[in-house]
Amino acid sequence: MYDRLNLDRNQPDPGMRRLLVDSIMAIRRETERQQLQTARFFDEHPDHVTVLGRIYERTVYRDEFGDLQTDEWNRRLIAYIKDTMGHLGLRPSMGEKGDSSEFLVEAELENRWEGSDATPTAAPEPRTGEDYERDCLEILEAQGFKCELTPATGDQGADIIATDGNHRIAIQCKLRSRPVGNKAVQEAHAGSRFYHCRHAV
Repeated sequence: MYDRLNLDRNQPDPGMRRLLVDSIMAIRRETERQQLQTARFFDEHPDHVTVLGRIYERTVYRDEFGDLQTDEWNRRLIAYIKDTMGHLGLRPSMGEKGDSSEFLVEAELENRWEGSDATPTAAPEPRTGEDYERDCLEILEAQGFKCELTPATGDQGADIIATDGNHRIAIQCKLRSRPVGNKAVQEAHAGSRFYHCRHAV
């Protein structure tokens, strides 16, 4: 009697089993939809694959203990999905990478990077100010801006000149752990005048 009761108790309820199967199938269909949408998106925007590869190279590196550091790349990837691919219905997680959308997009990128000239490698050392300027430029280009870096010396207060239609913007990039002072704001404003820009950032 005891064994029979345990057996009956462990039998799955038909309704619950159907609900479980339906849920799994719905997740599978949604994942396949996102995979197809992601592949089509990068087919239409192959330049994004290259830009994201360069960002990966700038943000992923091995620390002094040989551990691969990906926090900055994860943050950039989440922001990219949210800002650039949101119309596809992808829902990135709010914090560290953990949602299937990030893994799905990263897997698609890795497939496209593999064997191509855009194959990224982890940066061997932490970023410099110049690396940060290139990071900013690549992000702007991915958003559709036409950008150019100013000379490394004598930049007149602007590191990047970004153009979007009639808008010409002078951008000064500061890789700092603390807020910049008024001097940096004045330099950016001076740079906007020197490069004939309507805005300064």
